[in-house]
Amino acid sequence: MQTMDTKKTSFGKKLKTLAINLLIMAAACGAALWITMAWLDSYTHHGQSTQVPDLSGMTITQAAAELERCGLQGKIIDSTYIKGRPSKTVISHTPEKGQSVKTGRTIYLTINSSETPLKEVPDVANNSSLREAEARLQANGFKLKDIEYVPDEAREWVVGIKYRGRLLGQSEKIPEGSELTLLVGAEGLQLPDSAKIYIDSLLLKEEEQLPAKEEKPDVDASWFN
Repeated sequence: MQTMDTKKTSFGKKLKTLAINLLIMAAACGAALWITMAWLDSYTHHGQSTQVPDLSGMTITQAAAELERCGLQGKIIDSTYIKGRPSKTVISHTPEKGQSVKTGRTIYLTINSSETPLKEVPDVANNSSLREAEARLQANGFKLKDIEYVPDEAREWVVGIKYRGRLLGQSEKIPEGSELTLLVGAEGLQLPDSAKIYIDSLLLKEEEQLPAKEEKPDVDASWFN
C-alpha cells in the first residue's frame, strides 16, 4: 500500500510541475504577444492619423516644415517645367490634400524644374513661306522676335532662322519659348555691301552645316557591254 501511495504522490508532483510549466509558458507567450502588438501599434502608428496639408505652391523648405508640423515626411520623386511658376516649388503631391493618413507617412512631391527644357526647332528654312513658318514655330511654343529680309528670288520665303544672332542648324535644340528671328527672301532687295557680306556668311554657314552630298564616280558604260 505504501508503494502505491508513493507512486500516487510522485505522479501528483509531476502533474503539478507540468501544470506550473504550462502556466509559465502560457504567461510568457501572452507577454510576448502583448509586447509584439504594442510594438506594431507604435511602428505603424495604429489609431494615429492626420490630414495631408495643401503643399501646392510652397518652396521645398516650406513644404518640409509643414510636413514636419503634421508629423509627416516628404520625398521628391519628379520634376516638370511650367512656365510662369516659380522654380523649385511644389506642383502636386501624393496623397493629395485633405486625405487622412497615418502619422509618419511619406508624401511624394513633384516640383517645378529650375531649367527651361530644350526643344527642337521645326525645320522651316528653305521649305516654308513666312506665314507657314510663323504658324509652325508658334505651335511649337516659340516666339517670333523679328524678320530680316535678304535678297532672294523666292519672295516671302524663309531661308534661315537666327537665335540670339546665331544662325541655327537643322534639327537644333534651344530653350522652349525662345524668341527667333526669321531670314526672309525679298526679290530685288538692294542692301549695302556690308549687309550683303554678312548675309552671305550666314547662308554659307548654313550650307556647311548640311551633310555633304556623296559624289558618284564616273563609270564607263562600255564595261557593262
